[in-house]
Amino acid sequence: MDKMVARQLQEAIKAWKGVNIFNRLIILSLLCIIPLLFVSVSFASGKYIESLMSEISFMSEYKNNSDYVTKAELVDVINELEKKQAVIDNKQQNELIQKAQKAVFVVKTDKGIGAAVAVSDDLIVICRHAAGYLYYIKDSSGKQIYAVPEKKSDSCDLAAYRVVGEKLAYCLPLASSVLKGEKVFIIGHPTGELTYSATSGIISNEEVKVEGQEYFQIDASINRGNSGGPVINSAGELVGIVSRKVNNSEGIGLAVPVNEIREFAF
Repeated sequence: MDKMVARQLQEAIKAWKGVNIFNRLIILSLLCIIPLLFVSVSFASGKYIESLMSEISFMSEYKNNSDYVTKAELVDVINELEKKQAVIDNKQQNELIQKAQKAVFVVKTDKGIGAAVAVSDDLIVICRHAAGYLYYIKDSSGKQIYAVPEKKSDSCDLAAYRVVGEKLAYCLPLASSVLKGEKVFIIGHPTGELTYSATSGIISNEEVKVEGQEYFQIDASINRGNSGGPVINSAGELVGIVSRKVNNSEGIGLAVPVNEIREFAF
């Protein structure tokens, strides 16, 4: 048996000597690479099986563990988060309105009581149809502001008073445009007695022409005493000035758009 093995080994050595150098290198390379491939495949297969077993174990634990959140509990969490977000939104809206009303004034003329809004530190804009003999202009703190008539528009429902002897503490920044469907807030003095009342709505139509004048339509509640009040967006910018409501209708108000205000005031 040993002689047979020795003879086979001698024949193998003889055959190996007959192989040229290039072929020897190829054979040696294959002898090295094949075991490495086997080890790599075995390792990868093992990792895959381990990952699969881990996932199966997790799913089994998920089904059996009562600590995991159920669908009903998840819905409750989402509802609670929505309530908290609503509280935050309401707080932000309140802060926006509180800040904006610093630029809103109570104006009394021989035509009644209305609202007015500061567009610069010395210019207050009201509705032309409400402008007349001026009795007083008061700010949100009740302080009386001394102002004189500045001008009236020939093309839209706007008039202005120039503040004398002081600079106003706050004025509303002008929005860049009027957007249909945008949520807006209105500050005014309904009936002339409910001063600094706030209401909200949306811009129903961004461009409406009535009697040759340009307006935009809002669905917020408009009453006598609201005219001259600002229409502001969620960024606290002036989108327009309330002009009037459409007669014999509910939820249809008209406001002078910001482009008309910008052209008139500046």
